[in-house]
Amino acid sequence: MAQSSALFALAKIRLKQSKAIGQSDLSRLMDAGSFDEAKQVLVDIGFMPSAEDDYEAYADKYVSEASLALRRYSPDELLSKAVLLQYDAHNLKVLFKARLLNVEPAYLYTCGVIELQKLKHMVVNHQYGHLPPSLAQCMNELERLSVTGIEPYAIDAKIDQALYRELLDILKKVCNPRLSEYIHKKITFLNIIIALRLLKMQKSAELLSGVLLEGALISQKQIVRSYANLHQLAPLLKQVDKTFALAFIRYLNGQISLAHLEMVGDNALLAVFKGLAYAPSDIDNLLLYSIASQRQAAALRLIMAAKSSGVSNDSIRERMRDIYAK
Repeated sequence: MAQSSALFALAKIRLKQSKAIGQSDLSRLMDAGSFDEAKQVLVDIGFMPSAEDDYEAYADKYVSEASLALRRYSPDELLSKAVLLQYDAHNLKVLFKARLLNVEPAYLYTCGVIELQKLKHMVVNHQYGHLPPSLAQCMNELERLSVTGIEPYAIDAKIDQALYRELLDILKKVCNPRLSEYIHKKITFLNIIIALRLLKMQKSAELLSGVLLEGALISQKQIVRSYANLHQLAPLLKQVDKTFALAFIRYLNGQISLAHLEMVGDNALLAVFKGLAYAPSDIDNLLLYSIASQRQAAALRLIMAAKSSGVSNDSIRERMRDIYAK
């Protein structure tokens, strides 16, 4: 339940922020001589209890705990919903596809807006009346489409579209400029990433048109029109975020990977809340804490994956440079 006192919520979040993964922790990980040594660093900094544990599971737990703290301490349920609803969307994708394939669902989050057991019950029984309107309509449509067969990518795309329609509706009900900027920028970056992925797969502009998200700062029509020559989007992207635009150009020129571009986008999104760590009375610190935890976990995963693959420390630092922001 949301807390009524903003000061109480901020005090709790302040305590948790003091225990978050910091840049010094990431530096220690990068300096580790091997994957096993890096796992021991995670134990030493208190991230997980044993070097034998699965760091991926603890990275998920780290994000989940931050998200649960936001839900518990936020004085505004709509603000927490705007951040946490993405986990419900993830769970719906996993549960729905698992049911269609008759397999056990993969990792599910326990930090969404809706209790996980309720979501499972909805998908098993094909009843979505308790979901937010856009998601309920989407899931009912997917049920109809599944009768004749539907591709997994289409399931993901439709649920994502419904999620962001719901978030845009939340923005109409709350007055929070930072959250608005964050969500509109995120949609813009996601649409660019979608276009780049489909282009790499040599998919048609018609398919692209059907999976783009509403609410971007660059129109869907403009992205589709530029699909054959995405360099045309660079000037428009510079108006949204110069750092992401420059990384976008570097990707098109073959200088960085798509994963690198995504992390630059994540960094730009976190920068929307830049300076809040020094504004103890700003309630947006609640949003910053949850969003930053996702960023920190992503950076940790990148380092650990590189260590597991035997990538040199210098190469890891090169990958991390200008990507991770504390």
